[in-house]
Order: sequence, then structure tokens, then C-alpha cells
Amino acid sequence: MLHEFLEKYKNPILELTAQKTLGISENKPKTSELEKGLPIFYDNLIEFLKKDSSEKDVLSRGHTEDISLSHAAAFGKESQRLGYTVSQVIHGYGSICQAITEYAQEKKFSISPWEFHELNLCLDVAIAYAVTQFTDVTKQETEKKELLRFGELAHELRNALGSATLAHEMIIKGTVGGASNTSRILSRALSRMRDLIDYSLSEVRLSIASEPHFQKTNIIDVISDVEATAVTEARSKGLSLSVQVDAKLQVNCDRQLLESALTNLIQNAMKYTRPQSHIWVRCSGATGKVVIEVEDECGGLPEGKSEELFKPYTQKDADKSGLGLGLTISQRAIQLNQGTLSVINKPGRGCIFAITLPALSAN
Repeated sequence: MLHEFLEKYKNPILELTAQKTLGISENKPKTSELEKGLPIFYDNLIEFLKKDSSEKDVLSRGHTEDISLSHAAAFGKESQRLGYTVSQVIHGYGSICQAITEYAQEKKFSISPWEFHELNLCLDVAIAYAVTQFTDVTKQETEKKELLRFGELAHELRNALGSATLAHEMIIKGTVGGASNTSRILSRALSRMRDLIDYSLSEVRLSIASEPHFQKTNIIDVISDVEATAVTEARSKGLSLSVQVDAKLQVNCDRQLLESALTNLIQNAMKYTRPQSHIWVRCSGATGKVVIEVEDECGGLPEGKSEELFKPYTQKDADKSGLGLGLTISQRAIQLNQGTLSVINKPGRGCIFAITLPALSAN
């Protein structure tokens, strides 16, 4: 009987199962809850198979409910929390079946068609429970993140609107003059709201756009358009901005996405660079590539933090104004333009964000 075979060789079969799951885990972490999931299912499987195998109507009577499947739901939930894929969850249970059949062959034990059918039925049900919990938790976390992001956006807009409204009322009542600090507060608040709306529109477009609209574009035109707005904003913050670009450089790109990415990088530099410092925007071509660099004087990044900058909701210092989406949006926009966005850390000085795109030969 299969259940007797499983009881007799429980330890070696579970060891073989562990080896197989290790091979598909891609060095992802495991917890005691995840480690216990498949052995618990193994024990449940033995108990199920102990039922009289002559009952050929087991399927029609729905006896799979006799298996305790809370472990499968917990297994799927824990797998999702640890960053496993749904494919790894499925293969985790499949590894039990592989281990059983391989060990049965090694011991020359014959599994009857009915027992093999029952074994696979139990696996299918357990996989269904685990995957359902996995996808449910994934959906819940996605919805939670979306709700959190919406709340943060609304909060930031409300704060900016509150500052703008108060400053406007003071100006209208004649309490302060048009050239006062209050006027500058109003300007900054309006600029803040514009940035938040621009980020949101860029993200929406990146989410729904099926294909970028490529066209031959002169890099100098893109940078000039971005510079026109950036120079005024830099001056208002006591910063200086220098632009150097080769007028002959061309790329095949979605211009709106490229402008959005470059604008975000410059605004990010203005936000984090030190007061009374400098920002450089440079563009050069080499070996079939066009490289656009935005360099700031933010003081550099802590060691090992460069890659984290491109994760959503990441902000690189104590200034938490904003949603931490600018660099994420920029990276996605550049990737859609068949390019890359990278960062070079200059400890004690600043950062250089580099956009690299395939170049076109100028006509």
C-alpha cells in the first residue's frame, strides 16, 4: 500500500523533497513556517491514503476535504511574503510527487494507478489552496500600496494647497506685498502641486501606454525645453545650472517620456543638492550611444544605497516631501525608450545620474 511505503520512507523522501525545493528556491529565505508546510502535507497525505482504497467513489464523494489544508494556505501566504513566485509555490508541491515517484522506483515499489490518481488529486487540491492564498495576499498588498500612494498624494496636495491658499489670502487682503516671502511661499506651493500632478500623469501614462511613440529627436531640443523651466526654478532656490550639449546628437525616442525622465532627474537634483551649489546637465556621444548626465552636489550616498534609489517610495534623506516616485518613473520611461538609467556615487561630493540611449547618425 502506498501509505505504508510513505510511512516507512518518510525521512528519506522528505530529504529528497527538501533538495528539490532548494534547487528551485533561488536562494530565497525560508522560515520555520515554510519549512513545516510540505512535511505537514506529507503527513496529511498518509492519513488520507489510509482510507480503504476499494472505495472507488472517493472523488465523487469529495473526500479530499478530509485533508487538512490550512497548511497549504499558510504555505502560499508565507511564500508570497518571502518573495517567492507562484511558479515556485506550485513546484514546491510538485517536488513531493517527484520525490515519491523517484524513491518508489529506487526501491522498486509499484504505485497502483488508483493510488497515483489519489496522490495527484491531493496535490492538485493543496496547490489550489496555496496558490489561491498566494494570489489573494498579492492582490491585497497591491491594493494596500495603491491606497497608501493615493493617500500620500492627496496629503501632499492638501498641504501644498493649504500653503498656497493662506499665502494668497494674505496677498489679497494686503497684509503682505507681492514681492514678500509670502509671495515666494505661494510660488513654491504652486510649483509643488505642479510637480505632484506631473509625477502622477507620468506614472499613469507609463502604466497604460502599450507602446512608446518613437520619432527622430534632436537631443538639444529636448534639453532646451527642460532647461527653460529648470533655470528659473534653480535660481529661485539659490542654485546655479549649467548645460553642455552637442547639437548634432540625435536619438530615436518617445520625446515626452524622455523629457519627463530628464525633468524628474533635474528636479531631484535641485531638491537634494546643497544650498548655493551647482547642477550640471551634460550630453555627449560615444560608440553609438548618447549619454545625458545630471550631476548634483548633494554630498553623495551612503555605501550600498545606490540601487535602492530606483525602488518606489524611496527617498534618500530626511526630506520626505514627495512620494519617492521620481526616479522610479524616470527609470521606467528610459527603459521604454530602450535605454538605461544609472547612478554614479561620488562620496562627499554628489551623484551623477546617467541616461544612456542608442544614438542616430545626424543627416
